[in-house]
Amino acid sequence: MENFETERLRFRAWTEADAEDLFLCASDPDVGERAGWPPHQTVEDSLMVIKNIFSNGHTWALELKETGHVIGCMGYYPHGESNIEIGEHDVEVGYWIGKPYWNKGYCTEALHAMIDYCFRRRGYNNIWADYFVDNPASGRVMEKCGFSDTGRTNILSKLYHSDSRPVKIMKLFNWYVAGTEGKPTLLLLPGLGVSYQIFFPLIELLKEEFRIYAFQVDGFTLGRCTRFDSVDGLSVMR
Repeated sequence: MENFETERLRFRAWTEADAEDLFLCASDPDVGERAGWPPHQTVEDSLMVIKNIFSNGHTWALELKETGHVIGCMGYYPHGESNIEIGEHDVEVGYWIGKPYWNKGYCTEALHAMIDYCFRRRGYNNIWADYFVDNPASGRVMEKCGFSDTGRTNILSKLYHSDSRPVKIMKLFNWYVAGTEGKPTLLLLPGLGVSYQIFFPLIELLKEEFRIYAFQVDGFTLGRCTRFDSVDGLSVMR
């Protein structure tokens, strides 16, 4: 399992020694219900979660560098393990932060790093996420990180208190190919957060006449594109 860092956070594997830190965060009912799991009742509950759920190779403890304590969790579900239907080369991300650390930008900072890991280091095609409609703050974090609303909602019955609480499904794509081979090539570079309601109707209009490659980038990434490589016969910025 690969460890990595942000300015304030360290992504690392969970250990049994983290059980007390986990319990301090996860025993708060305001945290678990927003994330879809029941609050932990004892430190032993937290220890069992670390052993049986978090030790899967793609769930990280979020350690606050300043204190060395774990303040939250972030990870992803690959195809076959996700809560929603995703592609074979896609992942679904999930995260939570302890209540004392809300509204400090930690979720946004961590999700940016998770996106970078999934796209650049793991090479996944798309990243999916979902949030309960009664927890719009989580949706705002996703939007800040470039996710777009798919217009879909779902009931995820296996999540805690979810039978009457739909989730809204969000998506962030890495690159997208459409149209007919042999047609003139069109390269689109939509910025992060471009609405699906705008982007996909545009694709539908153009795909009969063009072979379309779309790479979702932000201004910083585009500014770092300094050379051209060939992908499927197309010269694209890297």
